[in-house]
Amino acid sequence: MSGVALAFIRPIEYGFAAFGQAAGRASWLLVVIPALGGLVSGWLYELLRTPGEGKGVSRVMWSIYRKRGRLPALEGLRTWLASSATIATGGSAGPEGPIAAIGSVIGSQLAKLFRLPPRQMTTLLGCGAAAGISSVFNTPIAGVFFVTEVMLRDLSSRTFAPIVVAAVVSTAITQSVAGGHPLFPTPQDFGDGAFGWWEIPNYLLLGLLCGAGAAGFGTLISWVGSTFRKIHVGTPLRASMGGLLLGTVAFAWHLIASDATDLPPFLGKSYDQIRILLEPLHYEGQTWRFVGLLILVGVAKGMATAVTFGSGGSGGLFAPSLFMGAAVGGAFGFLVEQVGWLPSASPAHYALVGMGAMVAGTTHAPLTAIFLAYEITRSYSVMLPLMLAAVLAVAIARALRRDSVYTASLSRAGIRLGPISDL
Repeated sequence: MSGVALAFIRPIEYGFAAFGQAAGRASWLLVVIPALGGLVSGWLYELLRTPGEGKGVSRVMWSIYRKRGRLPALEGLRTWLASSATIATGGSAGPEGPIAAIGSVIGSQLAKLFRLPPRQMTTLLGCGAAAGISSVFNTPIAGVFFVTEVMLRDLSSRTFAPIVVAAVVSTAITQSVAGGHPLFPTPQDFGDGAFGWWEIPNYLLLGLLCGAGAAGFGTLISWVGSTFRKIHVGTPLRASMGGLLLGTVAFAWHLIASDATDLPPFLGKSYDQIRILLEPLHYEGQTWRFVGLLILVGVAKGMATAVTFGSGGSGGLFAPSLFMGAAVGGAFGFLVEQVGWLPSASPAHYALVGMGAMVAGTTHAPLTAIFLAYEITRSYSVMLPLMLAAVLAVAIARALRRDSVYTASLSRAGIRLGPISDL
């Protein structure tokens, strides 16, 4: 899976970089390229259609509960091509969901080749998904828990053990090729200072905000999707309309922002913007206007993602959730610092905790979110507040909205998920 993951990621990165260079020379391409990307993505989904509900991770979960884990090879090809077209042309999505789906297809096809029984097919499917996520993010622990906590909902030892092996082997191979650096490295002094009990109320409030934001984000995606489905045109045209809307907003952002030399921060994966928000020096010398800007880009990212997915685009939801969490956490941390409630930490710490809390709220998977935020930064110093904010975010998100971003389409198909199996 390591080679598959790298083969999937690299063309997307090159394509998005080429999009940025082209738009820098001719800003009107900000409108045209996302619209064309949506058209291509929608056309590929129509051309390579397979039976089932949802896309990406949701589609894999549907196959687990309706087809005992049987996934056609065509589903992997469709996800690969359509997601590449979406993300490389500015669609607000990440690569983690597609690579999990692609890995699941590979695992399912291997199980079919060796004529394994349904339970072993599902386990092998999970091995492929965990290997894919581990390779993309360099996060083997988060990859394991995402599969067991979200996709399979099974923490039994006979499922857990082979998935751990797959994630470890895939990560080891990836690190030998691409290096073992974290996706979002933090400064050496990022972990200075202990977590004090007096900061607990701050992180509880941040968890509450992220939980409410995650529920609103999921509701927005569902609402935009239902709105686009009411437009009686083919999937390619619908996805192109979404790309056109996204590109128009990006063009307007380019015109309004006086220093807009790069692509708008809400396009694509937004990894570079996350790295900025995790840099403590970025918050020094900022004014109250900075808080408004962070809130604006966070909301813009949520709306851009809802339009991307609601209109028929393809991709993952981890990256948008991470960015929105970083924006909310950074803004909140700056606010409490200004009013004197932040004696020992930087707003960047709150940005990192916000990332984990937002992912927890959108996925309803606290263990996945906690380990993901840790592994992508290798910063253990925020583990305690991260745990606190993540579990509260999940509780708030579940109270406000029953479904996660992955189970909403399953609920529409009449699938109700049971409790997670124990060890």
